Formats: sequence, structure tokens, C-alpha cells
Amino acid sequence: MNKNILKPIVSILLVGALAVTGCASNGKEEPLKDGAKTEYQIWQEEKPEAIATDTGIPAGNLITSGIAGLYQKTLDLDEKFREKLSNSKTASALEGLREAQGEEAWKKAEANLTGEDKEEYAKFRKNTINESAVAVEYMVEATKLGIGIASFDVKQYLSNPFAIPAALSAIANATNQLASTKTALEFMIERSDSYKSMESETGR
Repeated sequence: MNKNILKPIVSILLVGALAVTGCASNGKEEPLKDGAKTEYQIWQEEKPEAIATDTGIPAGNLITSGIAGLYQKTLDLDEKFREKLSNSKTASALEGLREAQGEEAWKKAEANLTGEDKEEYAKFRKNTINESAVAVEYMVEATKLGIGIASFDVKQYLSNPFAIPAALSAIANATNQLASTKTALEFMIERSDSYKSMESETGR
């Protein structure tokens, strides 16, 4: 890696948790304040489990199981990115730098890469762009599921009023899973867009 940028990037590796846990754009170009968490880190801490909830209604369970399934696929896609990131020292360093110091610092560091480091990051970036195309497909699916669960009325299917609270709770849990799914997909799409923009600006 270019010695001119090695020192500041190595300092980022001291807080390697940012990279190991899967750095993602925090939605802002400004650097993080000391002790602040990225939106991605907050999502990681608050995301629900990918367990299908039982509404007690076959039609409702088709929706909730569909949401849980899509959510799990989204988590798997995110995990795949995190693994690739942790396996690339150059990508880990640059993504950590972006989180800590902002977009401009990230772009300058990338522009100073040479040799194998430059090739490694370019390959990582292209692979991420290609894999993130799936996120767009997932988002379309998530939108359809969102319409389905929003329009699902448990009272039309349950004659026992005592069963309604449990069904509503299941719907609420699935809705939370869907919201978490969309948030994760937005991170992926945003990340891919930033890589595309970088390639367009540099003519690669």
C-alpha cells in the first residue's frame, strides 16, 4: 500500500471492529463524531431475529413466512459482504477510513492506492456492485410483501376474539422484520451506488 496513506489507514485498523462487523455507508458524507455509531451499527444491534411468526391463520402465515424468508436471505447477503470485507485488508482499511473520516478522505485514499492494493480494492468494489444487484430484486420483493401485510386484516379470518391479539402481535413482529430487511437493503444499494460513482469518476 502507498506509504503516504499507510499510516492514517493503519490507525483505522486499530478500530477494526468497524470493518469486521461490515462497514456500510452511514448515509452521510461527514466523518463520525467520537463515540458515535453509524446507522449500520445501530441496525446490527437492533435487528430482530429471522424467525417466522405464527398468526394462527394460513393466509397470514404465508405472508409472515415470506417476510422471514426474505429477511434471512438479506442477512445472508449482508454476511457475505462482511466476510469479503474482513478478508481484504485494503478494503477493510478504506471502508474503516470512510466511516471514521468521511467520503472525501475515503476517495483521496483510494486515489492514492497503487499496485496490488489498487487492483485488490477495484476487484472488491466490482464484486460488491455485482452482488448488490440482488439487493434491488429483494427490495422489489419486500415492497410487495409490505403491501400484502399492510392490507391483511386478521379480524376477517378469526372468529375467536381471544386469538386476535396473538395474531396482531405476529403481524407486528413480521412488520418489524420487513422494516429491518428494507433498512439493510438500503445500505447495500447505497454502498453499491457509491462504488459505481467512484468508478465513474475515475473512469474505471
